[in-house]
Amino acid sequence: NYPNVWAKQKADVHPPLYYAMVHTISSLFPNTFSVWFAGIINVIFAMLTLFVLRKTVRELTAKKELVFLASCCYVFSAGILSATTFLRMYIVAMFFTTLITYLFIKNVANRQRYFYPAIGAVSVLGALTHYYFVIYLLFICLVYGIGLIIKKSGKDILYFILTMGIAGLVSILIFPPMLTHTLGGGYRG
Repeated sequence: NYPNVWAKQKADVHPPLYYAMVHTISSLFPNTFSVWFAGIINVIFAMLTLFVLRKTVRELTAKKELVFLASCCYVFSAGILSATTFLRMYIVAMFFTTLITYLFIKNVANRQRYFYPAIGAVSVLGALTHYYFVIYLLFICLVYGIGLIIKKSGKDILYFILTMGIAGLVSILIFPPMLTHTLGGGYRG
């Protein structure tokens, strides 16, 4: 009953992806309640975030010690432990934020063939997870876009604008209430 998830999130101020995942897992175990329905999502996304963080640091430096240090800082961070055990969408949003950062860094270092479809997909998933992701996305896209303008890469500028425009449109088509949630009309907009 996914329309129920959409209706509840429309009344709230968060997009539906995390709650759709929780709903899916809960549906596999009818008439049962467990904190692990949401907990397993958070643990999986915390581990995925660590994996992408390590790849990002490896992209920035060849020093294994720095990759290890970044991993330790992540694993033993009170904030990460809190986000993982707080049964909400924050660790999932953190994963998409880390992943989009990695994709941009990897593409700047070495042009990636599937960069635009990848950032488009991650942008949609991140926007459907938390609106704070969209704020981060705005700034990282601004920096990347300025870099494209400086390079005078017209073809890439066009692909970038089309990709992000389509990602925004798809996000809104999937969850139209995000417009009122973010641009006004919502009780926290």
